[in-house]
Amino acid sequence: MIGFYGNAITLGLYAFSRRIFGVISDVLNNAIANVSYPLYASKQDNLNELKIIFLKTTFLSALISLPAFCGLILISPYLIPMVFGNQWEPAISVVQVCSAIGFISCIGALQMSLIKGLGHTSWILKYQIAQQVSTAILVLIFAKDGAYIVMLAIAIKTFSIWPFSMRYVSKILGVGIVDYMRNFVKPILAVSAMITVCVIIECITKDYGSLVILLSVILGGVISYILSAFLLARKETFDFIKAIKKR
Repeated sequence: MIGFYGNAITLGLYAFSRRIFGVISDVLNNAIANVSYPLYASKQDNLNELKIIFLKTTFLSALISLPAFCGLILISPYLIPMVFGNQWEPAISVVQVCSAIGFISCIGALQMSLIKGLGHTSWILKYQIAQQVSTAILVLIFAKDGAYIVMLAIAIKTFSIWPFSMRYVSKILGVGIVDYMRNFVKPILAVSAMITVCVIIECITKDYGSLVILLSVILGGVISYILSAFLLARKETFDFIKAIKKR
């Protein structure tokens, strides 16, 4: 559809960016779905336990997915030209927008697993139809403006629609929106520390070439995030591991 209403360049950049983004997204989403669905299904008769498990898995998903996609945003300006060549530099901004959607896709995978585990498959069908139709409309409108604009429109749409699934999950679990959103506070703080460290490293190493910058940012980002997450979320991580063992 993008190739038909846009052009070959738009299609190529879009497909390339989705492929790069998909490497991380598919691994995380599949891992999350494989763990969460049987876990939710086993607790569907005990709403209180299911509520606790869902909040814990949401927290852990945010703790893993946020640094992964934020990291891709940070390193893509160096990684893509180095690995694929300078001709793919126009794809950098598209990959970065895709990565912004990545966090929502991981949290959405948990939401869909929960809703499916509780047998609300008709709602999932309606939600997915709404997503696909709205995406098709945006592609139809913005395909001629280039891959970046198309992906930006899809990202805005994704963030706009996500609250509906969040509200539905909160309703069927009896969880307040504030309690649900509280799960993202510590991961956001940890990833903010990581981003700060990476930006500082990037400024310090800017005269040493792309490879040095890339390796330094990756190393600094990994170390700073692990330390931040350990300090902020050690208890929650251990509690989740205990919950998995009890299942």
